[in-house]
Amino acid sequence: MAQPLPIPDCATCISRVGSVFSNLAESELPVLNQNKVCRRYKRGEFLYLEGEPAAGLYCVHSGKIKVFKTGQDGREQILRLAKPGDALGYRSLLDGGKHSSSSQALEETHVCFISKQMFYSLVASGPNFTLRLFEILSDELDNTEQRVVEMAQKSVLERVAETILLLQNTYGLKEDNRTLNVRITREDIANIVGSATESVIRNLTHLKDQGMIEIRGRDIQVLDSSALVRTANLSD
Repeated sequence: MAQPLPIPDCATCISRVGSVFSNLAESELPVLNQNKVCRRYKRGEFLYLEGEPAAGLYCVHSGKIKVFKTGQDGREQILRLAKPGDALGYRSLLDGGKHSSSSQALEETHVCFISKQMFYSLVASGPNFTLRLFEILSDELDNTEQRVVEMAQKSVLERVAETILLLQNTYGLKEDNRTLNVRITREDIANIVGSATESVIRNLTHLKDQGMIEIRGRDIQVLDSSALVRTANLSD
């Protein structure tokens, strides 16, 4: 169960840079501080579930989250990976309905939360918040359209290579400058790629045999990012 945490100050929060709150004026931040709570989620805990009524907006302060839909067969399709500064739940608030996806912590994660009433107040207060929200919505739509094309036209090997690059771009590398800064299961990789876990494992082994990656348990090391880019059929 999520646990309450001390409230970080929005004025000095590094995670606010580039977030949906980044365009707010300094005079608007005290109201935001007064109307939010901060919660700790352990690895595997859910922020919200698909089908639940949307209660408010979630902003990632630290940690890593996967957002996914569950198919009729019970299998997950991961839609996006969230990092510090990312907001979750805003689309469900805008359409006034229920969550169309679920979100789950991949590691211990700290999240700031504002109620839907506070969210609507920010939308109505002026352009600073709303314009940034539209920018984020536009980026998300672009990414979704690109994913649809890739799922239809790229091979599993191309998508596996691209997923490794996605994990690197989203969460970075550890201090050795090789190991992905996220520990993720093969099943989760398959749920990003949109393929069977067995197929993803075979393709990860192929990338390892070609010297592009190294696999150590749940850790993946990137040895040749340029080769991964070429394999993923991306522009370097």
